[in-house]
Amino acid sequence: MFSSITRVAALPGVRRRTQVGLLAAAMIGGAAAPAVGATTATHTWYVSAAAAPGGNGTQKAPFNTLAAVEQASVAGDTIIVMPSGPTLAPLDGGIALKPNQHLIGSGPSVVGGSLTNTPRITNTSATQHNGDAVQLASGDEVTNLVITGAYRGGIYGNNVAGVNVHGNDVTAYNTSCTDGFFIAPFTFPTGAPGVGAPLTAGLKNGFAGIMLDASTVAGSVTISQNRVHDAACGDGIDLRLSGTAKLTASIAHNTVNNLNNGGDHQSVLAIGAQTSNSASLTANLSYNSESYVGGLESDSEGFFGYPSDTSHLTMSVDHNTFAHGVGGIGPNGRSANGMEFVILSGAPTASMSITNSSFYDTSGDLMEELNWGVNSTMHLSLSNVTASHSTGAGDSTALPFNNGDCLLESSAGSGTTTTLSATGTHLSDCANNGLTVHNNVVNGSGPAANLAFDVRSSSIHGNRGDNLKVTNLTGLTKLTGRTEGTNLTSATGTDIAFQQSGTTGSTALDLGGGALGSAGGNCITGGGVADAQTNGFTVQAAHNWWGSPTGPGTGRVIAVNGTITTSPNLSAAPTSCSL
Repeated sequence: MFSSITRVAALPGVRRRTQVGLLAAAMIGGAAAPAVGATTATHTWYVSAAAAPGGNGTQKAPFNTLAAVEQASVAGDTIIVMPSGPTLAPLDGGIALKPNQHLIGSGPSVVGGSLTNTPRITNTSATQHNGDAVQLASGDEVTNLVITGAYRGGIYGNNVAGVNVHGNDVTAYNTSCTDGFFIAPFTFPTGAPGVGAPLTAGLKNGFAGIMLDASTVAGSVTISQNRVHDAACGDGIDLRLSGTAKLTASIAHNTVNNLNNGGDHQSVLAIGAQTSNSASLTANLSYNSESYVGGLESDSEGFFGYPSDTSHLTMSVDHNTFAHGVGGIGPNGRSANGMEFVILSGAPTASMSITNSSFYDTSGDLMEELNWGVNSTMHLSLSNVTASHSTGAGDSTALPFNNGDCLLESSAGSGTTTTLSATGTHLSDCANNGLTVHNNVVNGSGPAANLAFDVRSSSIHGNRGDNLKVTNLTGLTKLTGRTEGTNLTSATGTDIAFQQSGTTGSTALDLGGGALGSAGGNCITGGGVADAQTNGFTVQAAHNWWGSPTGPGTGRVIAVNGTITTSPNLSAAPTSCSL
């Protein structure tokens, strides 16, 4: 193995011009290892837990402590961590990297394999580097390490850019249960019009296995192909931006599983993104997976977007796989979600797109879009997304969230704009509703500004509450909702249900033949209670299939203080019935 890189090893004090990316690839058996910067004058140092004392950092006489190699190295250098056997303790004490360094574990890839000898490091004390195993500087690369048992974080960076953290196995970190993310106190809506309930203490999270803080830096970061797992008191991968920071993050091909909150922490996230003040984050998540996140008394999330103040958060999620959210806060164990996108205060701007992704099995809502700020703007778009099988309470009477919806769109602040679009999306087998659209203003003064949903060529069927449930409890300036070519069949409750006890200004609910241009083509039949109900809303629902060429059966459409227009109806089932 080592003979393939002997040509780039340098003697102490001698520097050679090397291609660091090629060195990294050689060290991990030819796997791709992108380098930060291309060709640079560097020195290559070696460190090994199996080395004898007194080494000089060469391949033949490596250092035997991280402190020694940290002291010897300078910016731009490469540090090779050599494998050691399981009977030897990992290299301890952590390491603070200098700018543009490359920390590389030698040997085969540590992710996904079953190796006896691995390049292992840790930091079991807060004496050095706050207990982090690796602390980053800008331009650093960290790859192919097993990082285990850290007192605080596995890999941590503060105001760094150009870093590339990839192909590491990070586990059993934050043994100290040090605080990480903090979700500030907020007021959440209840099931009563205009009535909110304060969460005065906020929510604390444990320090993440891989975590980046930023308050002033601008640039990009990459976190990819890592496995973050089996931690009793910490998040998986977290980005926390404040001040004037502006980052673009690529978070790809990571596996995060078996995490719990621990200590006095109430929340745990597999992947978290937080922005505050005037910070801006663009986070591109692709091919990640999250599973078995949470505990019996934790607010757990697969991935989590949380902007506040006047910040900007844009998240693009592709080919994400979430399964088996665990537990939830309180005796009902409900607050466990596959995705939570939430504004709790301030007037940030937030946008999330999710494509080609799946969410399966949790005790809360599988996906949540919660705009609970004041004058804040939030948009969620879904394309080819599947959410199925929640096991929540299935009752929205007391609280309008975490009842086991497949997807919840919620507005609870004055002046807010909240929009949702979905195509090719499948929402089924959920304990409550398939899609809930809900407004109850409890933050700020005055009505919400705009609440909108647009669902096309999708299926929302077979849910144990209603398939589509639209509710306004307070003031709302504008409500628009459109479905087209969508399967809305076989709810245990009602296939489509609309409830108005507040005051809505401009309203357009178009399931066919209405002001929003829906061509209909929806399949609406087989509801356990009814096929359609409205109380206080006018709904256009023409050009749809109601299970019969003659339209809805007697008693299948119920209107109180409102109307549902179903004529003309389709005389044959459309293709949407098979979606």
